[in-house]
Amino acid sequence: MTQLINRQPCRVARAEEVGDDPNVFGCVIFLPGGGAKSIATRTQDTEYLAPQLAKDYVTAVVDSLLKDRNEADIREVNWVSVISAVQYLIVEWNRAKRDRLERDAMLDKIAQLPNPETTH
Repeated sequence: MTQLINRQPCRVARAEEVGDDPNVFGCVIFLPGGGAKSIATRTQDTEYLAPQLAKDYVTAVVDSLLKDRNEADIREVNWVSVISAVQYLIVEWNRAKRDRLERDAMLDKIAQLPNPETTH
């Protein structure tokens, strides 16, 4: 039997905007054994991510762990919870992106208004 020493719970965290690019979604999965795997994808300016993609992203992480022969982390992680966490981060990222796009559109409209000081 394998003895588990200093194992931590799995955590999923959003990676801050990669290279200050608001069109890049990223998150990091911190594994119980102390390692981490990252997920990142880039979208077009007005494109959003489908939350269903979380399953594909997490499957790629599991495939990577299989290639690394990291059976302990594969066994210990509740992968359904990880998919749910990544879906939540995608929904929040989409919301923030939508808010930013709406704000930018409003600022563009305001910038196009005539300046009352110069129209006299």
